[in-house]
Amino acid sequence: MHKIKIDEKLYNFPSKLSEVTLGQFQEIVSLKAMGSIKDNIDLTIKIISILMKVSEEFLNTIPYTDIVKLAKLCGFIFDSTNEEPKFEVVIDNVKYVMLNEISKMSTAEYIDLDTLLSDKENAVSNLHLIMGILYRPATKKNKIEPYNSETLNERAELFKEKMTCNYAVSAMLFSLALVQASSELIQDYSQNKNEFVGESN
Repeated sequence: MHKIKIDEKLYNFPSKLSEVTLGQFQEIVSLKAMGSIKDNIDLTIKIISILMKVSEEFLNTIPYTDIVKLAKLCGFIFDSTNEEPKFEVVIDNVKYVMLNEISKMSTAEYIDLDTLLSDKENAVSNLHLIMGILYRPATKKNKIEPYNSETLNERAELFKEKMTCNYAVSAMLFSLALVQASSELIQDYSQNKNEFVGESN
């Protein structure tokens, strides 16, 4: 975390994805339609406002040279190349485990996950819901709690506020690969169904 001094007051400024919440990440990515951060001062101020948790009005009162310096610190938010899947996370003293095997995925959660991932236009705005499907409380035996769509929204809102986006980004990449692998498995089964189901005479 960077410590930024403005008017003799220190502010926190994230330096990596593990210091940015899922909600902040969703807000920032939703702004990308406004254009490039290099060419759009309004976009730059909005992103800095989200990351620093200060108002845009406040940022408009500080020297422009400070905005330029802060803008240079924002690049990390769009770099997920080094994120590896993280299968466990603790939030509010509750341990959540990520589902990472197709064979353990119920039909209901597969359908919900596939539906959300297929909606590419809203993938980022649905990211907290995707995380709510993938990460569920651990049982006493450190197994993942069975999927229940009725508890999904509450967990998703918690993740939006408190899960850091390094978990979300890595899980998103992993889940896309998971669903792709599942689709290939289904396709392979369809092409070779006679190997599994005998034909009646």
